[in-house]
Amino acid sequence: MVAEITVAHPQAVVEVWSQDEARLGLFTNLRRVWAPRGKRPIALVAPRRIWAYVSAFVHPASGRSHLWVWSGVNIAMMTAMLASFATLSGAGARKRIVLVVDQAGWHTSPKLIVPEGLHIVYLPSHTPELQPTERIWPYMREAVANDAPVDRAALQQRLEQRCVWVATNPDVMHAATHFHWWPER
Repeated sequence: MVAEITVAHPQAVVEVWSQDEARLGLFTNLRRVWAPRGKRPIALVAPRRIWAYVSAFVHPASGRSHLWVWSGVNIAMMTAMLASFATLSGAGARKRIVLVVDQAGWHTSPKLIVPEGLHIVYLPSHTPELQPTERIWPYMREAVANDAPVDRAALQQRLEQRCVWVATNPDVMHAATHFHWWPER
């Protein structure tokens, strides 16, 4: 696909990005913690199911990323994310972006509006190991591990802070997401 786009648009720069979503919430992820010998470690748990979705666009070759925190995921939100991403990344006549996504319903819908300059490539079904963006979710889950934000607003604020951390650490994201077989070296 990259070669075809390069031939079809010889004046354009072609970049390969990946995109994925994760659901994070108030159902606490328990992790190992340090505690003095003989003392039981304390981890606050609030078994409530309030979720937020993080959507990430990652450029594995450089580690650059764009992330959004949403209350849900659907076709309208995916269309809005694609439009925002196209604007932020400069996609258009001079820059073409090949976007690798999974086959979630909101990615494959004929109602999805794909902006000029974006070309979507679908991964085979049930292959998260091929999706580079899957490798950033452990960094996002650290924001809610062993603790429970009090409500949706606190959860969203914590996830937004973590999104800023991810976006400002391209070296960490490059190391986590740049597979040896990824098309851009």
